[in-house]
Amino acid sequence: MTLASPNAARPKVFCSHRSVDKPRVREIARKLREAGIDAWLDEWEIKPGEDIVAKINEALAGYDVALIFVSKELEGGKWLQAEISAITTITIEDGKQVIPVILDPDVPIPPLLRSRCRLAHDQLNELIDAIYGRTGKPELGPARVAATQRQFLIRLRRISENEIGVAALQDEKPVAAEETVRLGAGFYFSYADFLRARLPGARRPEMAVASDQIRELQSLGDAVGQAVFHGPIASALTGLLKEAAQASEEIDLIIETSDPKLLAIPFEAARLPDGRIPSLENGVRVSRRLSGLPTQGHGPQPGPLKILVAVGAPDEGTTPNAVLDMERELQSILDAVEKARALGNAYVQILDVGSPEEIKRALLEQPFHVLHLSGHGNAGVLDLEDEDGNRRPVTAVDIAGVLRESGKPAPLVFLASCLSGAAGSEAASLAHGLLENGVPAVMAMQTSVTDRYSTQLAAAFYANLATGDRPLASRALALARRDLEQARRDATQRGEHQPPEYATASLFFSRAETAVLDRSLELVRPIEHGRQPASGAVPMLSIGDLIGRRQELRRILRVLTDDERSVAAIGRRSGCQVLGIGGVGKSAVAGRAMSRLADDGWMCVAVSGQWTLAELGTSISAALITAGTSHLQQAAKSLASPDLPDQVRVPLIGQLLNQQNLLLVLDNFEDNLALGGAKFLDPATGNVTLTLCKSAQRGKLLITSRYPVPDANDWLATEGLGPLSDAQMRKMLLRLSGLSSREPEELQLIRRAVGGHPRMLEYLDAILKQGEARLPDVKRRLLEQYRKRGIDLENASVSLDTAMQVALQVGAGDILLDELLALAASHGDREVLEQASVFPRPVSIEGLAFCLSGSRKHANEAQVALSHKATERLVRLSLLTRFPSGDIWVHRWTAEVLSLRMAAEAYRECCRRGGEYLVSGQRSVPEALEAARLFLSAEEFDRAVEEGLGILAFLHRYGQVSDLAAVARELAQKLPPEHQQRYVFIGMEADALVQLGMATHALEQWRIVMDSLESRVLANPGNTEFLDSLSVSYEHMADLMQSLGQGDEALFFFQKALSVRERLSAQEPDRFLRSLSVVYSQMGTLMQSLGLSEQARSFLEKDLEIAERLAKQEPGNIDLLHDLSVSYNKVSGLWEKMGQGRQALSFARKALDIAERLAAQEPSRADFLRDLSMSCVKMGDLMQSLGQVDDAHPFVQKSLDISEHLAAQEPDRADFLRDLSVSYERMGDLLIAA
Repeated sequence: MTLASPNAARPKVFCSHRSVDKPRVREIARKLREAGIDAWLDEWEIKPGEDIVAKINEALAGYDVALIFVSKELEGGKWLQAEISAITTITIEDGKQVIPVILDPDVPIPPLLRSRCRLAHDQLNELIDAIYGRTGKPELGPARVAATQRQFLIRLRRISENEIGVAALQDEKPVAAEETVRLGAGFYFSYADFLRARLPGARRPEMAVASDQIRELQSLGDAVGQAVFHGPIASALTGLLKEAAQASEEIDLIIETSDPKLLAIPFEAARLPDGRIPSLENGVRVSRRLSGLPTQGHGPQPGPLKILVAVGAPDEGTTPNAVLDMERELQSILDAVEKARALGNAYVQILDVGSPEEIKRALLEQPFHVLHLSGHGNAGVLDLEDEDGNRRPVTAVDIAGVLRESGKPAPLVFLASCLSGAAGSEAASLAHGLLENGVPAVMAMQTSVTDRYSTQLAAAFYANLATGDRPLASRALALARRDLEQARRDATQRGEHQPPEYATASLFFSRAETAVLDRSLELVRPIEHGRQPASGAVPMLSIGDLIGRRQELRRILRVLTDDERSVAAIGRRSGCQVLGIGGVGKSAVAGRAMSRLADDGWMCVAVSGQWTLAELGTSISAALITAGTSHLQQAAKSLASPDLPDQVRVPLIGQLLNQQNLLLVLDNFEDNLALGGAKFLDPATGNVTLTLCKSAQRGKLLITSRYPVPDANDWLATEGLGPLSDAQMRKMLLRLSGLSSREPEELQLIRRAVGGHPRMLEYLDAILKQGEARLPDVKRRLLEQYRKRGIDLENASVSLDTAMQVALQVGAGDILLDELLALAASHGDREVLEQASVFPRPVSIEGLAFCLSGSRKHANEAQVALSHKATERLVRLSLLTRFPSGDIWVHRWTAEVLSLRMAAEAYRECCRRGGEYLVSGQRSVPEALEAARLFLSAEEFDRAVEEGLGILAFLHRYGQVSDLAAVARELAQKLPPEHQQRYVFIGMEADALVQLGMATHALEQWRIVMDSLESRVLANPGNTEFLDSLSVSYEHMADLMQSLGQGDEALFFFQKALSVRERLSAQEPDRFLRSLSVVYSQMGTLMQSLGLSEQARSFLEKDLEIAERLAKQEPGNIDLLHDLSVSYNKVSGLWEKMGQGRQALSFARKALDIAERLAAQEPSRADFLRDLSMSCVKMGDLMQSLGQVDDAHPFVQKSLDISEHLAAQEPDRADFLRDLSVSYERMGDLLIAA
């Protein structure tokens, strides 16, 4: 393939698109031209009267790269289809590059383009790099002996129980002959402590655990390092680290041995003699290789990246381990590959049951690159599950057997379980066993791992694996390990104490590592699982058809099979009633229960809606005939007879329920009840139902209904269905093609407005696809509601907002919402429902009573009792959902429809009361955020601002920058434009964006703030608060311009800030003089960067003058003294740059005097000690530059002493460790110079 030359000044690009997409394509083409790319667009190139075909042919003959823009408007574009055909021919014959650019999510890719790696329309920088041929691959330099990929191989050999042989090769050349190393008691004690990793618990706080583990991990690292990095190996590896860093090379650090116990040593903890940990060094990939196995293997598979996830989460009580947080782990994996998945570059299949049988079934269907197994484990064993929630312990032989029998083994197995890489005393590690049984690569855990770290590791690992043409598992793990450890250290600085777990994850190989996949190979599209469930009154669902509902299904089956756990808890029952609002998935759960019992030999009969005894008898008769049991054929014949009297038919059915394994499913039972479920429409149906309940012994009843069956609580267990969890909802979205590839912002809107309601999601998906539904029943219901409401099907999917409004209308009609609301109002419960509906999360009865009481105190017992009775009635109407905790909740889509039916004033009052309740007691950040949202909806903007500022302060304190940006943006968008605090939130978002590296976006936000403040100052020229804020906005604009390399623009805004600051200082010097000093300092720094030394000196001297004046006025103010020290250092740095070493030394000495004074006054302040260390370094450097090497030594030594002290106090601080490393280097340089 011929790419545009990186040196080509103006690569020519042909833009092929449909005319309806021109506005979006025009904007992209404009930005390409701004980047020096000659983008050809027909409206720019073809003049009136010119031959269109000739001009297009001319362009096709001369382009370097073709961009084909693919959107939902692709169909019907004849010109575009012709251009694609021509471009494809040119690509094949001339090797020119073609890049598909995706304008809309989830669009069908033309067959000829499916094998091409594609980009989204917002990946402009990646598109520009691709056109220029920039792939991140360095330019080809002169020939050299050493490769850019370096390898350091350490070979271990067991000599005796306490002795090992250690040798090393660098780039396949020996650097250390085998030397015998004794593993002393220190090694074994440290390793034992590591395997018994203590996790935070009730008796020991996180800080204590983290502190112990830091110390123990250091001891282990020293012990392992002394064993494998001895003498010449340490010297060689240290040298290689330095060489690789200077040349931007990667190091593949491999530990190779045939001994399983040696293979399991936590080499990731190993420390070099200088204290560095290779596994945490940039560019270092650590893995271990089991020697003595066959080296032949398969090459990498084509993309996209395909991950098969099986989570073993047995029910509590079936395993001695804690129940896994499965939902969080699944969400983290989905989040990690979200963007790659939306572009078709990644695919995730999550098994509903993490059993070996389901893993094999999935692998038989299609190959995967990664098999992700998550569950609790021990050395050599992993806990999976069966569909009943029982524990299924499996060994390496079991897992490898499943992979081998499938014929499509995954190249990488990810074992997200404790001790999966640790060797037990009797059994080798699970990872070692998999390698010995033919698995080429395994990622495993060396010790106990917290659920938090396991989840975050998986997310970071897959995010790295989803990028790159030939991703390596070792690189993905190295990046994830470093990122998580840095995040942990940052959290420690914020006061969060988490145990270090960087040495936990390890990579095992049975042969030389190969890429997990190769995206240069022709893309093989995965088999998507948009399943079509079975048909029938209540379809029997297969194991993968039911999303979520694991716990509910298990409880139902235990009731139906008289499981001893159920009998002990609630007694023996005749069956179970599954209750919930319409469309929540009751029939789906019943269908899966039928399938499970049918597999166990039960006869399953289902009727739906209103039924007669004759219909019931006919259905049972058919099941008996199908079963083929001879002694039941007479009963089957009798039940099929239309002339059989009811007095005979009822006892006959009752006898079958008493003596046979017969499941009788009565679906949509609410059709037999009056609205609200208070009574039967036909009393005879009630009598028959009660008789069936009394008869059921071996056989059982399974009833699905919106309302409880009257007078049946003594006979039937009750299982309420609430919404799908967020992770379950996302799994469902993967199966709905109209929703699966929506932008994250749109999916968030769907989650908030619709929630985890399965049928509403199905409706929304079908509406967006203009009536094409995944399920026939959904399409039937949808068309029925369309006809009732006069909705035009052809125009129902104009936008997501329109589709959601239509879906809400359809859903409201589907569940008879207006009729139910009228019934609730007749009982006086409408206000209770309206108040509950504003809460986006479940709320307690006491909380609801608090709101309804109208007071700011807790509700009294009478008010709670009244609320309890009202919620009971609303739950029976299916308008409220009760959770096992007792909290109640309104489905989000129902709440959305309800808000449209409420008076505006009443809705605002409910929101206000809800917000007041949420802030009335101790609350979490999510609750505070929901309170702020409720206050915004109530138009209580000042209360919303108060809560919002508190939330943002918390997020800032704990370094949660991404969340801070999102919350600040949301609050700013929802405040009225005229609200005085709106610009504050915009500015806070902008500051967060800067920290996230999004300076351009931050600039846009600060420009909004600046424009708003300029308008306010114009209207209120004497308002010092507005002027002060305006100056701050100018300073931020200047800082951002400077970071973007736009020095002139930065100077312009600093001058504007200076003008405002000088004006304010003249008016109120006591208040604003220090701020003026800051601007002078910033101006001096900018001038210095622009090479304007004299102007820089002028501004820095003005800054220094103010700093000296303020410090003299308040000699005891340590902050002002610190400002003065900074000013001295800046002036010193300027003199040094101007070549005036003596003057620089004079000011550096003044800064040092203040630093020593501050450190003496506040010896416990690490920042003052660090400033003193930096001042000593400055003095040492200046003296050395002046040739005073002997005089420099005490200062460098003092800096080193302070650095060692700080690093020993807080070994987790990355900045302290860097300072210590720099101090060692300076001392070394100084000793060499001496």
